Order: sequence, then structure tokens, then C-alpha cells
Amino acid sequence: SANGNVWGCFMFGDIHQSPFKTKDWFEKFCFGKYDEWTNNYEEKMKNYLPLRMSRFETPSNYCIFCNELKQCRLCPAEAILSGVPIGQIPEWLCQIGKMFRLVNQDFWQKVEKKSLIT
Repeated sequence: SANGNVWGCFMFGDIHQSPFKTKDWFEKFCFGKYDEWTNNYEEKMKNYLPLRMSRFETPSNYCIFCNELKQCRLCPAEAILSGVPIGQIPEWLCQIGKMFRLVNQDFWQKVEKKSLIT
């Protein structure tokens, strides 16, 4: 981040600087200054384990029950910036992710098909 700290996610440094009420909660995700961050890497990485998508939920479902969980690329920090509580994924954000994966998959199938023809 701009103040020289290393974070496991580039967005966490910015969120930590914001006026969120959960600012203290983010402290455990900071690895410290750049020169020192390898000293406590393993201990700090344990703090990231609860942020697995399998522990999140949308208003209609728990993410662990979603058939697309392994392909999901939603970011917990992005979800927080959308204004929802930590651990919650807005339904609209989930749907956008599903649409993006579908379009992306369709694109690569067309590329594959075209490369097989030529």
C-alpha cells in the first residue's frame, strides 16, 4: 500500500484507510512493512482462511451450495465495497459473476473451435 504495508489483497490497504466501522477488523490482514512481511507470513495467512467463498452467502443461498463455487471469482473486498456486511454477497453481484463466466466460457469455446478449423 501507499504507506509501505503489505496486504494479502491489494484492496485491503485502501479499505483500511477508509472510514468503515470495521477498520480495526482489517488490522489482522496486514503483514506489516515491506521489509518485515515475511517474518509473520504464515501466521497472517491464517487470518485469510475465513474469507473463502465457501463461507459466504447471497440472500438466496449459501455459496457452498452453489454449483459454480469453484469457478467463482467474486472478491470479498468488492462485496464489502458494495455496502453489504462482511460475508454477504449481493444477489446482483453474484448474477454479474455468473454472466461474466458464461460469456467468457462461450468466447473461449468459439476461439477453440476457430483454431481447430484453421
